[in-house]
Amino acid sequence: RPGSYGTAAATVVNDAVEGCSGSRANKVVALTFDDGYSAVATIQILQVLLRDKVSATFFPYGWAVHATSPAWHAVVQAGMPIGNHTLSHADLAKLTPAQVTDQLVRGREAIDDWSGGTSIDLMRPPYGAYTRANIPAIGAAGYGTVVLWDVDTLDWTGNSVSTIVSRAIRGTDGSIILMHAGPANTPKALPAIIDWYRAHGYTFVTVPQLLGMTVA
Repeated sequence: RPGSYGTAAATVVNDAVEGCSGSRANKVVALTFDDGYSAVATIQILQVLLRDKVSATFFPYGWAVHATSPAWHAVVQAGMPIGNHTLSHADLAKLTPAQVTDQLVRGREAIDDWSGGTSIDLMRPPYGAYTRANIPAIGAAGYGTVVLWDVDTLDWTGNSVSTIVSRAIRGTDGSIILMHAGPANTPKALPAIIDWYRAHGYTFVTVPQLLGMTVA
């Protein structure tokens, strides 16, 4: 069992939990990285995390892992948890329930097959988009928690390194910080983000740790 930092500050939606943050009672933050379509950026991010002894959580989509498989083998070997960001980065709010389940089931299969690991039972909808009508379909794919965020770097827009840093350090106790394993400036910004949080007394945890989950 990882270190537990309390339950999510979340709302229950048709038996699924939507997590935007962890408990506000602990001085911890969770760095998260979506997509993973760039092997170069993924490896650069991983190198910074390992060098600085920081744990983070990755949410790639299945086809990205397929396309950059060696990078994801490295993420698995480093012991970083990997969640599900669907098969093809689909907007779940625009899909039928059957399509939602298919995106998540096939996404998990691709992530596990091409990373060489076993993904965790957490999903993050692309764009943060889903509807309450999607919840049973998400549950049918084996996911009881929808992981969102409360700090968005907007790194995917082409933001500069300084802008990514300034947005990333807006977090507070229990924050989930959204970045992407793709934009070239994200790994360049990461060291300053880590330094700022550590200088302000924060510890880095994974999303499972933040939400108090047991991961085999």
